[in-house]
Amino acid sequence: MKYILVGNPNVGKTTFFNLLTDSNSKVTNFAGTTVDIVTRKIKGTDETVIDIPGIRALSHDSEDEYIAIDTIIKNDFDKIVNIIDSVNIKRNLYLTIQLLETGRPISFILNMKDELAERGTHIDLVKFEQKFGSATLIAAKKEKNVEPIITKIQTVKPNTFMIDYGATLEEAITAIISVIEKENIFPDVDKRFIAIQLCSGNMYLHDQLDARQQQYIKKIQLRTEKKIIEQELALSLHGLFFKIRRAYIMDALAEIISVEEHEIKEQKAKGWADNLLLNKYIGIPIFLLNFYLIFFFTFLIGDPITAFLEEQILIPVGEWIALVLTNSNAPEILISLLIDGAYAGFSTVIMFLPQIIIVFIFLSVLEGSGYMSRAVILFDRTFSKLGLNGKALAPMMIGLGCNVPAIMAARTITDKKERMITQLIIPFISC
Repeated sequence: MKYILVGNPNVGKTTFFNLLTDSNSKVTNFAGTTVDIVTRKIKGTDETVIDIPGIRALSHDSEDEYIAIDTIIKNDFDKIVNIIDSVNIKRNLYLTIQLLETGRPISFILNMKDELAERGTHIDLVKFEQKFGSATLIAAKKEKNVEPIITKIQTVKPNTFMIDYGATLEEAITAIISVIEKENIFPDVDKRFIAIQLCSGNMYLHDQLDARQQQYIKKIQLRTEKKIIEQELALSLHGLFFKIRRAYIMDALAEIISVEEHEIKEQKAKGWADNLLLNKYIGIPIFLLNFYLIFFFTFLIGDPITAFLEEQILIPVGEWIALVLTNSNAPEILISLLIDGAYAGFSTVIMFLPQIIIVFIFLSVLEGSGYMSRAVILFDRTFSKLGLNGKALAPMMIGLGCNVPAIMAARTITDKKERMITQLIIPFISC
């Protein structure tokens, strides 16, 4: 028996993989930790589990998603284990729906139950299983007894999940299924799943077709999208799929999740803050003010420390080294190399260190508060005029400190064109 672990980035997938297999794969707190396929034996069994990169959807927008969907299409596994962050369950269920549409046996691991309890939130597992399938609520970091989890995963059966996408989309899906059957496309994979993915614009699958098949599918897509816009159902084909899936998720969560009264009050308070910080008129000025204050206090605190390091430590040490070398009759070129070159460079780095440490402390506070993720959304519309999206904000901010790590940070931008534009803009940002 072979299983694949699938889930969004940063949901504890690799932690769960280590729990199942007694491995020590790297675990970090950012997307992209797993960048390739890792295969291990489940402890105490001859069964295999495969850890694939964290993805948000089966859309092939990035290298990670390419690896994931390629693994699913190759069909060299028996069951799917979908790891879900139970604290952010709404965000995770979009991928869950796409996985369910594969028709494969799928088991759900709802991770981070300890954080869920702290937030006063309760998930009704019975109702979750009625809507989606077999589920286990765990805290992967603290879990000790893994045998019951393995047993539940082993007994999961094929799913019969299906969303009714409405007459217009269902007509297109049926038309594409007829092409799939006639042309014998992806014979080992569920035909409805392939049809939905092709209809919604999955470029990985589209590229597997020959030119004639691509042209026929494109005609169906264009015809369907025209109807969708005329009927005012959505602005695009992909948009209607997203809208219907999100409606299903919201209806399901209304039955599955209950929140304690104190948590509801806290969420309302956060909602008030979000309305202020994400306001389309004053949101960006507030963000710019925050960053002005960060740099103001960075230099206010850091400059005295830098002056102390320079006057009390670095200059005296440099003078002492120069004196020792001079008294030792060292060649002038060696003295210049060590003092004007090596030590001067070292001193410059040390003098910048206080400001760097302070600014990163402030940035860590902003990131930990969730403000940075909101700022990405805030700047998305503005950056779209430059052919970018909100993800370009973080690398550009890092560029205020140093362009080199900023260009490296741009790797998180999935679209190749947007990543290239961001990397070309960063050198024009003053360090």
